[in-house]
Amino acid sequence: MDVILDAFIVTGDRREKTLAYVPATAYHETGRRMVPVREGFKTPNGTVRVYVQRNYGHKGKDWYCWPAGPYGNVYYGRGIVQLTWHENYVKSSKDAGVDLEKHPDKALDPVIGARLLHAGLIDGRWNGRGKGIEHYLPTNGKDDLRNARRTVNVTDKWDQIGRYYRAFLKAIKEAGGVPMIEAPGNEPFAPVIPRPKPPQPDKPDPAQHHPKPHQARQ
Repeated sequence: MDVILDAFIVTGDRREKTLAYVPATAYHETGRRMVPVREGFKTPNGTVRVYVQRNYGHKGKDWYCWPAGPYGNVYYGRGIVQLTWHENYVKSSKDAGVDLEKHPDKALDPVIGARLLHAGLIDGRWNGRGKGIEHYLPTNGKDDLRNARRTVNVTDKWDQIGRYYRAFLKAIKEAGGVPMIEAPGNEPFAPVIPRPKPPQPDKPDPAQHHPKPHQARQ
């Protein structure tokens, strides 16, 4: 939990609503664990390969459950946001600071996972409509929680994640919001982040489906 919130200082947008939606998403995607996981909460890598191929192999040889790219890796869901698909691993390497195409398990590093979660929600890279979280959760406007979920996985479980979001947002506001202080060393202003307790969960899904970027995410 701490690494997710600490990443907000580096990659966050200083908004209460984003700060609330980030842990709400992580809470769901990690099955309430709040730490990086492999898809289906399986381990090791070989077991996950069997799992995703058994569940999604019928969708065709171009689906994410099969090896892709020059290294023969399977780009199933990994990390805090469950990064999926070869294309997304390639595009996220710059933010990760490591070649995720060659080393996809680096997405399981907590710091990298948190960084990717923030960056993806804010810039809308996984949204087929190209909209980031601020478009759906405007600072001074009405929240569109159904479509906010498109920043990660179309509208899958949007209402459940919306309940988590409201609980986190309430806790953040009760803690005084996201006050800004000047970081030492003439660095940019950084938020003092409250650390609310996670909301009471619904039962976790044994597996989560991740549609292909710019195709199913519409």
